[in-house]
Amino acid sequence: MRNDMTLLPKLIIFGLDSVLLPPRTSLSGDVHLYQPTVEKIALLKSQGVIVTVATGRGITRLSEVVDTLLPNTAVICEDVKLYNYQDKTLISTECFQPEEIDQIGSIIQSGVVEFCGFCPEGDSKYIFWFSDTAQEEKITQVLGSIIKKSTYDIDVFVDLAKKEKAAHIPMKVSQSPSMPDGLNWKYNPSLQMVDIDPSVCESGYGLRKICEFV
Repeated sequence: MRNDMTLLPKLIIFGLDSVLLPPRTSLSGDVHLYQPTVEKIALLKSQGVIVTVATGRGITRLSEVVDTLLPNTAVICEDVKLYNYQDKTLISTECFQPEEIDQIGSIIQSGVVEFCGFCPEGDSKYIFWFSDTAQEEKITQVLGSIIKKSTYDIDVFVDLAKKEKAAHIPMKVSQSPSMPDGLNWKYNPSLQMVDIDPSVCESGYGLRKICEFV
């Protein structure tokens, strides 16, 4: 790395998988960050560069990562939330409109969704919908510490998502679902996961917000 400060950027945003962590790390057990990357990040911070991370994962599951890196600005979690990790406050987010939640409910009713969940605005634990007890038991074994509430009732989940101001809903699917027009979503076929964000949070929303913040 060159020492000429004029060549250094003001802000660097790191992803997690294959950058700081091995691909598809669950963050449910011991986390081993790539040490060379951690050392480079510490050097960048010492030279005045603002460093943070951006991920679709929730802030609760980032604790060990963030405690190690100590980013010097807000982090982007769940794709659309700006979170100040130092004082544990939510800085900025966009929530689903009620009609968008209804559309998501129709996707769940299609029968291809195995489970889905969201983190309420200002909270750090998730509310889940499970298709059956087998799915609940499997996910609870891995994520039990971050589950606030769960239900098998789609209507209850939809009502909670409206009341608790959901801003990002990931769902595990058995096959690529047919998505209604107007939703902002992406599908990962290798994980069979769909991530849905509010329609106002088009691609790059979180990155633009962090640039405004710094």
